[in-house]
Amino acid sequence: YSDVFTDPLVPGHVPLGLRVVQKSYAWQNLFRQPILPLEYVIVNSGTKTLDSVYIGFFVDPLLGNVNLPDIGTRKYSAYIPELRTGYAHNVYDRSATPVGVVVLGTPKPLNLLRHTFNWNRFEDNPGTDTEHYKLMSSGRIKPDEPQTPGSDSQFLLAFGPFETVRPGDSLTIAVALVSGDGIEIGPTSLMENARSAYSLYASGYRVPVVPPSPPLAIEEGPGLVRLDWSWRPGSSDPDPLAAWDDSSAFLSSLPDTHWRRIDAPAGHQTGGRIFEGFRLWRSESPEFDPASFSLI
Repeated sequence: YSDVFTDPLVPGHVPLGLRVVQKSYAWQNLFRQPILPLEYVIVNSGTKTLDSVYIGFFVDPLLGNVNLPDIGTRKYSAYIPELRTGYAHNVYDRSATPVGVVVLGTPKPLNLLRHTFNWNRFEDNPGTDTEHYKLMSSGRIKPDEPQTPGSDSQFLLAFGPFETVRPGDSLTIAVALVSGDGIEIGPTSLMENARSAYSLYASGYRVPVVPPSPPLAIEEGPGLVRLDWSWRPGSSDPDPLAAWDDSSAFLSSLPDTHWRRIDAPAGHQTGGRIFEGFRLWRSESPEFDPASFSLI
């Protein structure tokens, strides 16, 4: 799509001479988490150099039962600074899941950008190009919206500046849409899937190698149950510590003397061992409800 023409419905709009190519990534059955990476190549096809460019995403989510007349007013918007993720969640309908936008990558390191998050009823006061730019470039992270119904808010996620975009130059921006079972709790939460989105982006959108589950021995005793997941030579189960990912550029960059790369298995020249450690989750749900697990 492009911004190379004037629009009589938007008086005062000055075309920036931009053309945008968007592509998305999806997997049929290899990656189960609700993560949809989106990549944008923004090309300056005009004749003017653009200075201090900001990119913004306007998000107007509807979460919950589409047959409810007040579906738009049953959500709130919030922001997770450490994951650079804006999201909306419906806390009134238990079957609803959140949706978020994660900023994954830009031509500049993310920590050198000014990030903006704002929620409002923007469509009630659309504003001008100048007002849009002022809001996008403010660098303000607005406090999370109160979890009370009735606002029907949208949220804005913006970042920049990209100082100089000359005619013919392009910016490549990567974000991801993510969802999950709740926001923080459980291995399938929105926050866990946002972290997985970063890992997926860092690997060049290659599906990560998953270490095998460790062997588990259960010993029952008076007043206790002992769990032992140590792998021992001779076990018929694969050793999680030996799991190897050939596609990891990070592991390939480590010296051959590093424990992740030493004594590489036959046929493996790149990558390395990916196992880092265990995270233990506990649930008392007899139905194994994923949302019921908490991190120990």
